[in-house]
Amino acid sequence: MAARLEVAEAWLSRQLALARLPEELAAAYGSVRDMAELHARKLRPLLAVPETGEKVLAAARDLAAERAGGHARTGPQVLAALLAAARPPAAEPPVPKIYGADAETGITATPRGGTLRLEFAETLSRKEFDAAIRDFVLDRFGGDAD
Repeated sequence: MAARLEVAEAWLSRQLALARLPEELAAAYGSVRDMAELHARKLRPLLAVPETGEKVLAAARDLAAERAGGHARTGPQVLAALLAAARPPAAEPPVPKIYGADAETGITATPRGGTLRLEFAETLSRKEFDAAIRDFVLDRFGGDAD
């Protein structure tokens, strides 16, 4: 078919992939001309997985309803919204743990991707520091701190 149309097979394949996208996706765009072949390349793998595919289609339906209500988006904005729908929710930020009496007189330990960041006030006394670090060591490693 590509030879008869005098186009590259890769180009024709990409255009056919774009044409095979579900109607719900086309309805999300202001015009089918706003849909680019890149959009098909990015959305196809998501549609192949049932869990993400349903999220993308649900977002497309919402965008189509939005568009029907008079709020149109550009092609790249539609693509960004569809891709965002398939992303897993952002992870909860790490919760710092305070060792010692409080944050002002103790040590704050915050997990940072495989490391642990320890912070304390410059004004922390040696006695307060020793008590807080002892609490940290006991909590972290168990047993006796001595």
